[in-house]
Amino acid sequence: MIKISILMPVYNGSQWLHEAINSVLEQTFNDFELICINDSSTDNSEEILKEYSIKYSRVKYFTKENEGPGAALNYGIKKSSGQYLCFIDQDDKYAPNYLEEMFSTIEKTNCDVCVCNAFFWENDKLSKIPYPDVQMSIGIVNISSANKKKAFSGHYFPQWTKIIKKGFLEKNNIYFPSRENKAHDVPFHYKLIGLCDKIGYIKDCIYYHRVHENQISHNFDAGLYYLMTIEDVLNWIEENNIARKRKKIIKQYLKFLIERSAQQAKDSFVYKELLEIISKHYDFISRCILKRYVKKKQRKFEKKIERFQ
Repeated sequence: MIKISILMPVYNGSQWLHEAINSVLEQTFNDFELICINDSSTDNSEEILKEYSIKYSRVKYFTKENEGPGAALNYGIKKSSGQYLCFIDQDDKYAPNYLEEMFSTIEKTNCDVCVCNAFFWENDKLSKIPYPDVQMSIGIVNISSANKKKAFSGHYFPQWTKIIKKGFLEKNNIYFPSRENKAHDVPFHYKLIGLCDKIGYIKDCIYYHRVHENQISHNFDAGLYYLMTIEDVLNWIEENNIARKRKKIIKQYLKFLIERSAQQAKDSFVYKELLEIISKHYDFISRCILKRYVKKKQRKFEKKIERFQ
């Protein structure tokens, strides 16, 4: 069995594909397959993918109807044959030791999920890391404590900082959402961490996430998409008969997302939906605290709207 399947959704990414794919082929760890899912690109991305697949047996590509990155990743998971899954975006790149460090950590820790830090890469300048509150070298983070919960549920969510046991996804029916939610990696992230007591952690920045104006995140209604994430995760809980203890943990995590949705909402509809979710899914004390917070943000939003009318 192949050790790692790397999934890369592709849509009109021709200007970056060579650098992204080459960073995978140049890895110090070589027991992998790279699965590229062409989401019906209209540029010459498919030609580039075809050339690589002919030249390198470890590169495979599939073309499917355009349904967005979440559906492309779900398709790639079904096509994968690796024991573990890693991810890369079409405009990003790996450090040469990315796969080696990820594989070593998940094998050593025997965790279902391991994460690494990453550079934000803009105009050849590097900045930031995703998990600044976790102060460890390579090892295991027990995420039961409040500060660790916030580090992993309140800060950063991308799939490309992760290596995951494929069997863990299959066992728990974890998948990415449809294209309606542009924050496709957020519900996936919350489902993962909600089922983990510990996460393998790599302090080093071994992934390079390119920041540019053509990204989905530059046209991003965070308040709305975080609301959709909350709804997606709560539906998944009910559909999959998640144990009562786990439901409670996941809902605790979602408190961070409720707050972030309220902070960034651009429509009164979002506040209304958040308040309904809180009433339905949280106990008396949590309801009081969360409703107070959401209503405070709602009043601030409404005052802002009044000033511009």
